[in-house]
Amino acid sequence: MNNPVTAPLGLLTLATALVACKSSPEGKYVLDQAATQGAYQATVDQLPAEQQPMAKLSLAMIPTMNLSMELKSGGALEVASSILLDKSAPPIVKTQTGTWRLDGSKLITTVDGRDATCDVAGGKLTCAPDRPEGITLIFTKP
Repeated sequence: MNNPVTAPLGLLTLATALVACKSSPEGKYVLDQAATQGAYQATVDQLPAEQQPMAKLSLAMIPTMNLSMELKSGGALEVASSILLDKSAPPIVKTQTGTWRLDGSKLITTVDGRDATCDVAGGKLTCAPDRPEGITLIFTKP
């Protein structure tokens, strides 16, 4: 028997489920080197003069970094990195696993017992550094 009250509630439940699935951050993200470098340049410019030389070395390394983060279903996380420090040597390659969870509009990742917090907005993750002079990493979906 069709109940005129339960039919709209069923549609509302279905619509809510579809929106929830669509807004899931699951998937693969890659480091946006240009955006990350721009954000870090702003940080470097604000540092005391004595801290800037080391920070500028980090800034120069960003183009040599290839990072990806895959948020898998069930909260599993895989982070892959490749950094080319010397053009005459192979890149340093590392893969780590961890977990992720949402806390409101924040994504919390945990790798090797360390948490990182990222803002989630429109297919982009902006991950805050764990110290004031650290690098804000910006990831986008490829």
